[in-house]
Amino acid sequence: LLPLFLARVRDFSPSEIGTTMLVSGLAMFLSAPIAGRLVRLVDLRIPMAIGFAMCTWSMWIATNVTSDWGFWQFASVQAIRGMGVMTGMIAVQQATMSTLPPAMVKNASGIVNLSRNVGGAFGLALLNTSLTQRTAAHYDNLSAGLTAANPQAQAMMEGLAARMEAQGVADPMIAAAQTMSRLLQREATTLAFSDSFGLLGIGCAIAVIIALNARPARANAGASGGGGH
Repeated sequence: LLPLFLARVRDFSPSEIGTTMLVSGLAMFLSAPIAGRLVRLVDLRIPMAIGFAMCTWSMWIATNVTSDWGFWQFASVQAIRGMGVMTGMIAVQQATMSTLPPAMVKNASGIVNLSRNVGGAFGLALLNTSLTQRTAAHYDNLSAGLTAANPQAQAMMEGLAARMEAQGVADPMIAAAQTMSRLLQREATTLAFSDSFGLLGIGCAIAVIIALNARPARANAGASGGGGH
């Protein structure tokens, strides 16, 4: 979502987007050793819940996004999310593999990666659908307020038309209407991204509940079934 927002709303270049996304990678890199030790010291449900809770927190912060957000505004969001993803991912991987006999670990790892990729594809499709639908809905809501009875809207249109006329535009009213439409589209897109961040936050919050209520598997459960398929 973040690269899409930076490209669609802020018109960032690929290098600017990469620089902004760097914070998340650094947070994951720095938190990996801590997360690795944590999963060996406590019940795996705890780091899983902590990781998903941090992701929930970061997405809740991101719901306050505006069209002016850039590197510094997203820095805390990315740092918290990066640490949360790393903590939760290591714990989930450990919980998935720890009860399996060595002979099954290789195939199980492939199944886990396949499940993650398929789940990611469904998640991306859901988010893209949400972005399209919510952008259209927010645009309709915003444009509904731009009527002749709205003095603020009329004043803004007159101001834009005057500016276009001063710049020598042939038809300042049409140019002002086009500019207003672009502004509405930008704000509607921003609101749609806020909704999508909120949707992700709800998903992460559900994951916290699932992690805390998961039933621990017995360490010898996988070994006893090692001869099966």
